[in-house]
Amino acid sequence: MRLRRIATLVGGMIAAVAALAGTAAVGFAVAHRAMVSRGPVVMTAQGKVRGLATRTTDEFLGVPYAAPPVGRLRWRAPQPAARWRGVRPARTLPPACPQNESPDGPPSTDESCLYLDVYRPRGVKAGARVPVLFWIHGGGLTTGSATEYNGSLLAGSDRIEVVSVNYRLGVLGYFAPPWLSRRAPAGRSADYGLLDQEAALRWTHRNIARFGGDPRRIAIAGESAGGYSVCALLTSPAVRGLFSRAIIESGSCVSTPLAGAERQSAAFARSLGCDHASSAMRCLRSLSAARLLHAPGLNHDFPGYHWGAGHQVELPFIWPSFNNGFSLSHRFTAGERELSAQMVRWWGAFVRGGAPDAPGQTPWPAYDGNTNSGAVMSLRPAGASVVIPSSQFGAEHECSFWDHPSSMSPVR
Repeated sequence: MRLRRIATLVGGMIAAVAALAGTAAVGFAVAHRAMVSRGPVVMTAQGKVRGLATRTTDEFLGVPYAAPPVGRLRWRAPQPAARWRGVRPARTLPPACPQNESPDGPPSTDESCLYLDVYRPRGVKAGARVPVLFWIHGGGLTTGSATEYNGSLLAGSDRIEVVSVNYRLGVLGYFAPPWLSRRAPAGRSADYGLLDQEAALRWTHRNIARFGGDPRRIAIAGESAGGYSVCALLTSPAVRGLFSRAIIESGSCVSTPLAGAERQSAAFARSLGCDHASSAMRCLRSLSAARLLHAPGLNHDFPGYHWGAGHQVELPFIWPSFNNGFSLSHRFTAGERELSAQMVRWWGAFVRGGAPDAPGQTPWPAYDGNTNSGAVMSLRPAGASVVIPSSQFGAEHECSFWDHPSSMSPVR
């Protein structure tokens, strides 16, 4: 894949953000939705959608990019969304994909969930060629949804378009028993959630010009599980040429070998009494989403493990709507609100031009991968963000401790 420029904004750099404090409200929170009687209408490949207009943005919520993955389509590659007649309302946030209750939100059992939300600067028309941020949410591939990420701040401040997508999670998104793998095309088993992301990206590339976006300037981005989804998309031949930039926040490029996924999935099927190869899929497809979610395995994070303070801490600075149990953005100090504004400009600059270079702000250095002599951006409130050596960053954050856990002495 030839990308004009791919950069990685590593979430670890962002861990230098000061501890959140204060009670002042964020200056640019989610805009009040001053709905108009007749919102903007866009003709997509499937039909017309009518969004809503706010003070700064046009929003198109709950636009289907694939058919509902229910019945015989459960555990199959996403299929195209059906066409519709007339004008489809796109003013309501879509349901989250099936998941158990978590800090990312309430439980959901609605399998008809393959939707995306589009945010654009208000009044942008088809043909405007506005750059696009394609956002993949985190949540350990078991929780989360597009609805946590209202893109109005980025769209209104940076004059970019934001597309935030749902994708299948947990057992419904990453299930690979051997008998299902044998029937799937080579390399297309188990990762139904990733296939959903690819389908949403193809839909965006095909349709975003109708919303005024530029299909030649799509930056894919994600945090945590969304970050390593971006890493997977970087290596996927199926989406070659559909994006030109990539951002990974607080993520990695780890993966599970297919053989291991098959063993885990087969054990999960046995626990549900669906372990006969000839009838297993019929048995599993007959079970409700709620029954699948409450079975042990494939739907939960590691028990007893909790992410550290630095993980996800950058999200409310860019997405004021992000609420992982409580709203951080509404507790920002004046200095943290200033940092939020700077981060939005850096991210927007990267989406527009392939480098996080914002006028009037500290120049963001290119990372050369050298952990000793390289330089990284240390994000700090009140305009104090500064470039520091990688060695200093490593010392401040005890990177050697985390990079070499085998060297730790056992706890007695």
